[in-house]
Amino acid sequence: MKYIINDDTVYEEKIQKSKFIGHLMYINSFDMAREKIKEINKMHSSATHNCHAYILGDNAETTFFSDAGEPNGTAGKPILNMMNRYEITNVICVVTRYYGGIKLGVRGLIDAYGSITERTILSAERVKLIHYSDYSCEIQYDFYDIFIAKITTVNAKIKETIYQDKIKINLSIEIDNEDDMKNLFDRIKNNNKNFQYEKL
Repeated sequence: MKYIINDDTVYEEKIQKSKFIGHLMYINSFDMAREKIKEINKMHSSATHNCHAYILGDNAETTFFSDAGEPNGTAGKPILNMMNRYEITNVICVVTRYYGGIKLGVRGLIDAYGSITERTILSAERVKLIHYSDYSCEIQYDFYDIFIAKITTVNAKIKETIYQDKIKINLSIEIDNEDDMKNLFDRIKNNNKNFQYEKL
């Protein structure tokens, strides 16, 4: 199960006198990720570090992270690991650090960047990423009311209705419910030879 975020989220906390600011933002492309990084770098140009990680794709196919000057493996990877733990995708997290004079050490940095990322994620509204399939159906006019009642049982959503010699209905269905809808369509077709459907 993958999730996306509804709104950009910011979380701030001090750890051992260093100020950390987590920025969690929706993205849908590499270009958008780069733009978000530029925005944060400009906004926090005086920060010690602006470390980041991002994930792209409905199945989180693409990932990238950067330590942005922190010791190797202490910032970008912990940010990415936390994002993966909460199964979010199409998102970038930039964690800004203003150094406060106390060195955190490798373990301390890993824990700090991971913790700030987690708290930023928990502050955001996460929404289940739903995948849909689209279908086109043709029915007779006298079957319309019955058909609408039947597709309601599988939570199909009507996208378009076209009235011609027959009624053409374009609809979408959550992939999780697709097998149930196909079974429903096959049962309808067995009892109504004029019914036609195809996957778009």
